[in-house]
Amino acid sequence: EAVTAGTENDSFANTGKEFIILKGHSSVTATVNFIAQITNVRHPSFGNTSKSNIVITLGAEQIILVGPFKPGAFNDSDNKVKMTTTMASGTSSPTAAVCYLDDR
Repeated sequence: EAVTAGTENDSFANTGKEFIILKGHSSVTATVNFIAQITNVRHPSFGNTSKSNIVITLGAEQIILVGPFKPGAFNDSDNKVKMTTTMASGTSSPTAAVCYLDDR
């Protein structure tokens, strides 16, 4: 499944085995934000812990792999990970491809 990150919210289906490949365009820096749905967790050994959004700054022509994403922390009610992209006005958005890790 391929998606294009943009200035609007994007999302992709997540089973916990997906990761995303992000590629920046020339001379454009973008910030891609993966939204954590559950931010506070009570861990039996560590007590109360918090999880933040994953925020990636993507440089021009840079390629970054992000994930996999824990469903309990990142999935919304539709079992999707939500992401937003912020970049300079009038520039092209980065390219994103969602890939699946096959454990066979």
